[in-house]
Amino acid sequence: MRQTRQDRPSRRIGQRLEGDAQGVRDLHLTPSLISVVVKYCRSGGVNSRRTPFFCYSRRVGADPMMTGTGWWARGAAVALAVGAALAFLGPFGTFTDLAPAERWAYWLVLTVLMWAQTATAFQALRLSRAVRRWPLLLQAATASALGAVPTTFEVAYAEGLLRVGGVLTPRSLAETYGYVAVVALGLFVPLVVVRGPRPSPPAEPPVLPPELRRPVLALSAEDHYLRVHGPAGDTLIHHRFSDAVRALGDSGVQVHRSWWVARDAVRRVERIGERTVLVLDRGLRVPVSRTYALAARQTGLLGD
Repeated sequence: MRQTRQDRPSRRIGQRLEGDAQGVRDLHLTPSLISVVVKYCRSGGVNSRRTPFFCYSRRVGADPMMTGTGWWARGAAVALAVGAALAFLGPFGTFTDLAPAERWAYWLVLTVLMWAQTATAFQALRLSRAVRRWPLLLQAATASALGAVPTTFEVAYAEGLLRVGGVLTPRSLAETYGYVAVVALGLFVPLVVVRGPRPSPPAEPPVLPPELRRPVLALSAEDHYLRVHGPAGDTLIHHRFSDAVRALGDSGVQVHRSWWVARDAVRRVERIGERTVLVLDRGLRVPVSRTYALAARQTGLLGD
């Protein structure tokens, strides 16, 4: 006997999920699973030279790539494209049960609503600093699970209008939620992970002024300026003393709060009472303070 529309129950969706009750009983494992994934990603991944793609996350602040009008517009466009593909294919019996206009409206509206609710849950979750420390994949999956909750009721309402009718039961809602969550995961997780933040490339070394790229005998700080002493004379430039010392690295030693000398520029050491002075090329005299005397002695500049 041919079934009428009223005889085609929505439980056809639920029948494909028989046995999922065991999965519901296993949900108590979720907190420990989250902790395992977080620890794995913080350790950089087991036997991996690179951070796994699903471990990317921003530790502080908001992600410019994942906020703003552009992010929402891109996501809505992808959701519309996915909804159009589902409307064309007509899964879950919608191809035969619904008229073309009904089928297209069903999938386009519900897919965009599901994405918007999942994206809202994602942004709300990321207001928490603790959640932002989770791997990006875990953040997106959690948001998908949350966004599927209101979409489940919207699907049930649409089913009642277009196909089934009848009374909702906890079992039918749970079965519908399972299908909605799978679609939400398939839509939202790739969208976030593929376009998500990546580790920033290493910063390029600062560009040195021309005066510091030539042979340098010594540097001396003069207020906000830096005097560069070279073999042919000295030049006053606008540059931070600490940045210049850091840039020149192990080629010399800081021997005073405002003096740095090149290792191979020292010709002799003079001691006048308790004072120590380094004599460099061109007769340049550089004081050595007590604070930096130990470092100068360890590098052999003081000759003792």
